[in-house]
Amino acid sequence: MTAAVMCLYLSEVMIPSSHTGSAIHSKGIGDLIQLNGPQFYESGIPHKLFAGFRPLLILHAFDTRKSSFLSEDEWKNDPFRVFSKTPLQDLMNEASGLPSLLERLDGSKDGSICDARSVVQEALSQFTYILDNLDLWYQRTSSASPEPIWWPASEMGDGNYMWFPNITMANSLTHYWAFWILCVTYIIKLRAEHPWLIDHIIEVDGEAPESHQVSKKMMQMAKWILQSVEFLMQDKMKFFGIASANFPIQTACDVLEAKVGTSASMGGWKYGRVIDKIIQSGYADVVWPTIPAVV
Repeated sequence: MTAAVMCLYLSEVMIPSSHTGSAIHSKGIGDLIQLNGPQFYESGIPHKLFAGFRPLLILHAFDTRKSSFLSEDEWKNDPFRVFSKTPLQDLMNEASGLPSLLERLDGSKDGSICDARSVVQEALSQFTYILDNLDLWYQRTSSASPEPIWWPASEMGDGNYMWFPNITMANSLTHYWAFWILCVTYIIKLRAEHPWLIDHIIEVDGEAPESHQVSKKMMQMAKWILQSVEFLMQDKMKFFGIASANFPIQTACDVLEAKVGTSASMGGWKYGRVIDKIIQSGYADVVWPTIPAVV
């Protein structure tokens, strides 16, 4: 039963039939998973199903801006007592608390000023904490690999594509970059909307969040995400490569469109060309609920 619902959810994610289809299946899967408890998924087929669909459920929580039971410690640790976490599962552990922060921020708008102030201050602290943990994840992942985990490459040798040892690492890194961008974006947003937060000393890579250096790094990460599309759209990846990256691609497009526009050039590279390629390949409905305007 659980496997059947999971297959329905996967098909809805890959080929959406409606705006509510994936939400319905996601809730059904979440309810079924919780019936058994986290220890049930330590090994065997249950573990494989859980490990395969856990990232999708966490990413769905980002879409809905609602907290997920998968951010609870027992669900982050118990299913991986027998088989250690892959880099992607480890990354999802670090990011799983972000949707609950978004939910609390949304809810604070309807509360008292005093309560909202407390929520905002705690959210800023948590975004900073998660950002630090994301960087530690990257350091762990890089040092644990005997080979480079990504490198610039292209047929022309101009470094306009990102390449990876496998699709798992590609998914891990594109999501790491997207989560990093999201955390920094909200740190900057909260400090701008609540000037009293400026008194709280916060640094990103040793710089003020609003600094040119941090902005440049955000744009670079967004560019890396879109430069990964070539790898994800290889024929051998079939439908699953590009479909697994919709959240990072959407995040990257939001950043670059806001800062440079689709027609602007970054060192001779235009991200609008990547959007064109995705659309021409027939993957637009998978990546975006609405297609970005391409100049």
